[in-house]
Amino acid sequence: GDRFINAYGTVEMLEMDPPENVAVDEYTRLVTWSAPAGDYIFFDDFDSYTAGDYLCTQSDDWNPWSNNPGSSDDAMISDAQAHSGANSVLVDDGSASDIIHLFGDLTTGNYDVSIWLYLEPGYGGYYNLLYDFTEWSQDRTTWAQENYFGNDGTGYTLIGTDNIPFDCPQGEWFECK
Repeated sequence: GDRFINAYGTVEMLEMDPPENVAVDEYTRLVTWSAPAGDYIFFDDFDSYTAGDYLCTQSDDWNPWSNNPGSSDDAMISDAQAHSGANSVLVDDGSASDIIHLFGDLTTGNYDVSIWLYLEPGYGGYYNLLYDFTEWSQDRTTWAQENYFGNDGTGYTLIGTDNIPFDCPQGEWFECK
């Protein structure tokens, strides 16, 4: 099973200007750039919520997939792990947690999304970003990016049909950006 604390110690989204000083190493194909300045669109560190209660009943910024706060797909606020402060969000496959944050009508521009995760050793996880999320129906969504974390410290990002492998730590906090 995939039990993990998708414990976004923080979740943030910045509206960014295009990257600057973009360069590609012709031998390694490594792409580098200077990050532009940006303004926060959304930031949540979960410390203002009560541990042991559902996230979506405490926040208007989040909803469970069913659009029914406090239901089985809502996630719990937990004080068992935290990246910063005292709380995080426990997303546990055993409870069918599936929470959503809507960013509104962002159709142009560049955005930097940062999520801090903690995977319990021996467990995996998953999160995604959507281009389109309509009427709380999986049949009407368009995935932009899916991120799979295996229970063995490996994972991959799926963008369209491109499968990009990566290694990920277990038993420690790490940033997905």
